[in-house]
Parts: sequence; C-alpha cells; structure tokens
Amino acid sequence: MNPHKHEPEKTGEHSLVFIEQIMTFGARKPLISFLFILFISLISGVGLLNLTLDTSYDSMLSNNDPMIPVYNQVIKDFGSDNLVLIHYQADNLFTIEKLKILNEVTNTLQNLEIVENVETLATTLTIRNTHKGLKIDPLVSTPPQTQEDLAIIKDNALYSPLIRGTYLSDDGKKAALIVTLRPTFNEPEFNRNAYESIQQAIKPLEKTFDNVFQMGNPRINVEFERGIFSDLTTITPLAILVLIISIVCMLRTPMAAILPLVTSALSILWALGFLGFYGIPLNLLTAILPALVGESVVLMEIKLPQQGEPLELKPSLLFQPHWHLHQVF
Repeated sequence: MNPHKHEPEKTGEHSLVFIEQIMTFGARKPLISFLFILFISLISGVGLLNLTLDTSYDSMLSNNDPMIPVYNQVIKDFGSDNLVLIHYQADNLFTIEKLKILNEVTNTLQNLEIVENVETLATTLTIRNTHKGLKIDPLVSTPPQTQEDLAIIKDNALYSPLIRGTYLSDDGKKAALIVTLRPTFNEPEFNRNAYESIQQAIKPLEKTFDNVFQMGNPRINVEFERGIFSDLTTITPLAILVLIISIVCMLRTPMAAILPLVTSALSILWALGFLGFYGIPLNLLTAILPALVGESVVLMEIKLPQQGEPLELKPSLLFQPHWHLHQVF
C-alpha cells in the first residue's frame, strides 16, 4: 500500500478543522472576541470622525487613468473647463445702480482664490460695424452718468453678436455671469467651498435682481450631497425594517434578527472608519453602503432549542453541502 495515499484527504481535513477553529473562536473565547470587536469599533469610530463626502464625477476616476495626463495637457493649453454660470434678470437691467452693483460683484468674484476669470456685461467687449470698419470697445468703458449713456450701452449690448445669447438674452431682460474656476481633481471640499463662496459673493445681486442663482459643477455636487444624505435617512431605516421582517418571517423569532443587524452595523462602522483613517472620501458609489445593511448574509445555522436546552450555533454553511436553516419548535 502507498503510505501517501491518504495524505490529500488528511490535508483537507486539517484545513476544515483550521477553518472551524477560526469560525468558532468567538463561541470558545467570548470575552477575548468581545474585547477585540470593541477595540476595532472604537478605532473605527475615531476614523469615522474624519470621513468626508465627495460627489464630484472625478472621484470615480483613478489617478492612474491614462487619459488624466491628456486631460491635464488640454487644460494647460486651452484653460479650465470648470465653469459656473450665474443667472439674474430684471425688467430693466441697464440702470446706473444695477450696473454699479454688477461691477462690484464682478470684482468680488475675481478676488476669490478659486476663480481664474469672470466675464460679465461689465467686462465684455462689444463689436459694431461702422463706415470706418469694425469697432471693438468695452461695453462699459466708463461708469454711465446719464440716461443717454445707458441707452448707448443697452443698444450696443443688444446689437453685438458676441454679447446677445451669451451674456444677455434676446429680450434684454435676462443676463448671466460666466465664472471660470481653477481646474480641480480629487479635491472633496472644493465644490462645497466654491459653491458657498460664490453664493456669498452674489448676495448683493439678490437684493437688486430677480431669479439670481448659480449653475455648474459646484451646485450640482452640493445638491447631490444633500440628496444623498436625505435619501439615506429614509432608505436605511426602511432597509433595516425589511431585513427584520424578512428574518422574523423566515425564522419566526425576533431574536434571530439581532445577529444580522449587529454584524451589518459593525461591518459598516469598520468600513467607514477605514475610509476615514486613510482619507478616502465617500463618493456616489460608496455612499449607498449603509443602505446595503439589508443584504446581510447569515453564516450560522440557528437551531432553536427545546425548552430548557441552550441555544446552539453551528457554522454549518461552511461544512455542509447545502445551505439550510433549521427551526425546531
């Protein structure tokens, strides 16, 4: 007989025993297991305090993406693609007071560190065809003093193809500021800070004009962030409720719902704590993690005891060919 014939079987048995020892460690050493879980949970709680949320699209891209250098070179050659459009309107946009406020807001925006350029009616050029040829001048070269000055500015603005449809609507009642922000990549706080800074800078417009609001990546990402937190406060409790009802209906005992909830909560806490420790922000994908609490998997066979018998837990799913749950009434 070959003395090595049964070695593969023995190796397999040793592996199963080793795995069983690991899986049943908590039952054999409950105090040590509890202290270990408590220690990891406390550390994860500290990391959770540093967790940030990044809803920008570039948070989904890898720093090693081969197109990133190409994108950076395009930005270097042609300028930033990070634009914000600020809309405002009034029945008469061209008054001395309104143009003065527009000029002040333009200067405030240009002084922001995140801003590269601001284009408004106060800074744009106008083009006109005259008997001497094309005439290109600033739309507002000097602050207007009379109604005649205002009429000339309005007429030039509505005439110029460079202004109409870009900074001014065809009816002359709606206008826009175009703000170019500096390029950004994987900066979780940039969009929130940019949105708040711009919102603060355009407050004087809100007192004079109607329908003042900003459009662009900063606002989109801030609205995404607010929507995610709002949805999670609704989806997560519903997911937990569905999990509890499902388990109770299958196992017919409320106590059976405790294990999946505890393991799911610990898994989420540890995962979010890990992200916080390593400075990895939540993005549009990982932000749904808490809602996945309803997808917990029970890895233990729960055998409900007869009266007077202790509760028996077995890691049966690892060592039996079929997944099953027993209930004994």
